[in-house]
Amino acid sequence: MIAKTSPVRLVAAAEPCLQLAYRRYQLRPQHGRPAVRCNMLVAHATGLCKEVYAPLLDRIGTADGEAITLDMRNHGDSMLANRPAFDSGKATTVAMEDYSKDIGACMEALAMDSRRVPIIGIGHSAGATGILLVEAARPGTFSAIVAIDPVLSVVDLHDASQPAAARYMNDVSERLAAMVRRRRDRWPDRAAAHAYLNGRGIYANWSKDAFDAFISVLTATLR
Repeated sequence: MIAKTSPVRLVAAAEPCLQLAYRRYQLRPQHGRPAVRCNMLVAHATGLCKEVYAPLLDRIGTADGEAITLDMRNHGDSMLANRPAFDSGKATTVAMEDYSKDIGACMEALAMDSRRVPIIGIGHSAGATGILLVEAARPGTFSAIVAIDPVLSVVDLHDASQPAAARYMNDVSERLAAMVRRRRDRWPDRAAAHAYLNGRGIYANWSKDAFDAFISVLTATLR
C-alpha cells in the first residue's frame, strides 16, 4: 500500500532536449502481511499517464520499497515539459524504441539497480513493450516483469521476405491511427470531459480514483 507520494519531478530523457516526469511512491506492507523487499518501475499505456496506476499500487499489500511511475515523453506532465521541443520540431517522431530508451534513461538517472534491490517492471501495452525491450537489451535489468497487453509481433516490417505480413501490420496501424484521429480531444472544461468519458468505452470499469487521476492529469487548459 502507498505510504507516501512525492511531487512530480523531472529527469533527462534518452533524447537530450527532452525530459521525463515521474512520481515516487513509498510502499509499505499492510498490517499483518509479510513484507517483500522490492522496488517497482511502472510504465503506462499509450494515452494514459503515471497517476492512473496509483490505485493499483495502493492495493499491493506485501511490497516494502519504492515504486516509480513515469510519463512517457509525449504524455502527461512530460508532454507539458517537452511541448516547446515538440512545437519547435526538435522532437517529432515517437516510436516504441523511444519509450524503451526513456525507461532505461529514467532508471539510470534514479540509480535503480536490481543487483541491490529486486526490481519489478510493471508495464501496460506500449509501456509493457518498452519494459520488455529494456530487458532484452540489458538482461537482468528487472528481477521480474508484469507485462499487461504488451504490443508484440512476429512480423519484421523491414524484412522484404514478409511483404504480405508487413502490409497487414501496416494496415492495422493505419486503422488504429484513424481511430485515434477521430477521438474527441477538446471540451469546455474538465468537468465536461469527466462527464463525457466517465463510464464510456474503455473507461466503463475503471475505479473512481484511476479515472479522476486520468482526467486531472491528461487534460490541459488551452490558451
